[in-house]
Amino acid sequence: MPLTRIKFKIKSNSIKMYDKFSCLRAEMTINNPKEFKVYTAKTIEREINSICSRKKVKGRTYSGYSVWSIDTTLLFETISDGKYLIREFTNHKIRHSIDRDNPDSAKVKGQTSREFSKLRTHGLIRKVPHSGRYLVSNKGRRVMGALIESKRKIYPELATE
Repeated sequence: MPLTRIKFKIKSNSIKMYDKFSCLRAEMTINNPKEFKVYTAKTIEREINSICSRKKVKGRTYSGYSVWSIDTTLLFETISDGKYLIREFTNHKIRHSIDRDNPDSAKVKGQTSREFSKLRTHGLIRKVPHSGRYLVSNKGRRVMGALIESKRKIYPELATE
């Protein structure tokens, strides 16, 4: 019977699985346990509180997010959509994904640009260099994911308001 082996490498850690006499065996080598960092509730709470407060960068003040508002939830759900994980998102795509009256008007384009600046200031998105595309940052995935999960599953009555 042939021996089937599968090996996964995750940075400096690895997992090896193989079939030995119809018994699946797994071996794991952990060289850097910091890569398996687990965020506690306090860390997430601190990050959520940081996006709720205003920030001042280079003399410009950016307001905080009202995390329970419908507009904020719609924005977070739109940019957290899985279709933007690989191909990134642009001002145009977000404007057209969020149901607005006239997404191609100069006013809506400006509002979306200012919203992107605010998201970048709070560390929720990052710009792809030399392009007009953006990605959700690691902090953004944690914070927006926790807020969307809370609003949909833990407090569903807030999602209907």
